[in-house]
Amino acid sequence: MANPQIQGNVVSRSSRSRFKFWAVMIIVLSFCLSLFIEEDAEARRRKRRRRAKQPKVINEKKLYERMGGERALSALIEDWFRSALQHPEFGPALAPRAQSPAPFAKLRKQFQQELCEIADGPCAELPESPFEKLSVELKFTEPQQVAFVDLLSQALLQSGVGERERNELLGRLANVVELNLPEADGPAGERRGGFR
Repeated sequence: MANPQIQGNVVSRSSRSRFKFWAVMIIVLSFCLSLFIEEDAEARRRKRRRRAKQPKVINEKKLYERMGGERALSALIEDWFRSALQHPEFGPALAPRAQSPAPFAKLRKQFQQELCEIADGPCAELPESPFEKLSVELKFTEPQQVAFVDLLSQALLQSGVGERERNELLGRLANVVELNLPEADGPAGERRGGFR
């Protein structure tokens, strides 16, 4: 017959080992569960952050519309040429053109069309830039080109066009007419203290 004391020790050892096994299993399961919950929470946080960082889709108006459309461009061109005619460097060169109203009106219309095209407005494409053509015909030097663009900047400012739109238009004009000037590089706000 088996000794009851030995049998009790065997039973108590097996129950202890079972207890240890289940204790270890519970600890391991709780650890895995906490990792899963933590990862899930982190994933939810990342998802919320991603959602918050995504920019809202805004159907922003084109530059042409933000500037005020055809009426604003027409007034802008009038101011631009009025200033250019009074400018000591351009006045003498532009004055003979201003004497013949029909060609001068055509030139102003071409400039308006070019700015309309640059600003993504609803206008026909021009075969060549009237600014470049005028620059070549009047033999504009680089300082004169810069002054001409400055006059446009002043006309934009007087017309009440916002700084963002002014900088955008001047930057696009510099790219279209390919001004090989240091002043035409980079955003307009960086050029010689900016066009304000």
